[in-house]
Amino acid sequence: MTFIQTVQGKIEPSLLGVTDCHNHLFITGGMPVKHYPDFLLNDFERIAADTTLFRSAGGNAIVEMSPIDWGRDAAAMVRLSRTTGIHIIAATGFHKLFYYPDYHWLFSYSEEDILNLVIAELIDGMDLNNYSGPLVRRSEARAGVIKVGTQTGTFSPTEKKLLRVAAQAHLLTGAPILTHSDEGALAVEQVDFLAQMGVPTSAIGISHLDRRLDTAYHIEIAERGALLEYDAMTRTGKNLDKATLELLLRMIQAGHVESILLGGDISRQGYWKSYGGGPGLDFIVEGFRQQLSAAGVSNVDLQKLYVENPRRFLTWREPAITSD
Repeated sequence: MTFIQTVQGKIEPSLLGVTDCHNHLFITGGMPVKHYPDFLLNDFERIAADTTLFRSAGGNAIVEMSPIDWGRDAAAMVRLSRTTGIHIIAATGFHKLFYYPDYHWLFSYSEEDILNLVIAELIDGMDLNNYSGPLVRRSEARAGVIKVGTQTGTFSPTEKKLLRVAAQAHLLTGAPILTHSDEGALAVEQVDFLAQMGVPTSAIGISHLDRRLDTAYHIEIAERGALLEYDAMTRTGKNLDKATLELLLRMIQAGHVESILLGGDISRQGYWKSYGGGPGLDFIVEGFRQQLSAAGVSNVDLQKLYVENPRRFLTWREPAITSD
């Protein structure tokens, strides 16, 4: 049976409606908050208020992309899902290395040991302690996507190790991979690396690609069969919603509407209505959708962008290999 894995369990893909494919609902501390104090998202009532607005605007599901040891709060995700009725798909894996101190275990643990930790979060349940150790407390909530991040330049040895972990975790479980790219850098290289490991490109999504407004580059990635995740549109104060809109229209005209995923990525308090900012969690399913419609995007294509593409991407594949 095919399924999408949410924090409340497996669901039939047909139950997934309008989906935000990249956001951060809870960031409770750690290196992201140390680097950027306004990353702190730990007020449940405020987060629930914006999530309720998201649902009222027609939203049905959110992919929560806070990975291992990045302020992730599995218990709060379950509570939020139950409170608001929104499907939440959680991430295991890792962000870019900038967010991990040089003494972190991901640098020293073997590839096999890290793989086993990631697999356990997909199959058994996420660690409520985020593998910050030494104790592991499993939640009943399981991760539904695998995250891996790279920076710029060329892949470091540790990035290659984590890319191999992500690939092997997919091959063993069938869970989709949604990466972090720095401003769209190394996106082609990410796809090619994972594909060479045996990952079907349809199971690979690359985040933040609309930070790089190069249509030819995007078409090259789409032609490889990977999904392109756009999320800069919530930076309305910088008019990035207009830039993403224009890019998206060019991609639709080029015949690649089925290659696009949309997310909000409102990781700072200033983007949340409940924290006194904006445009809010509901923007991509209301304000930005209205912009798309006004620009002439058909209801058929809107359905692909908001429902069909996420549903297809987030559905787990049959494992390609079996573990011993």
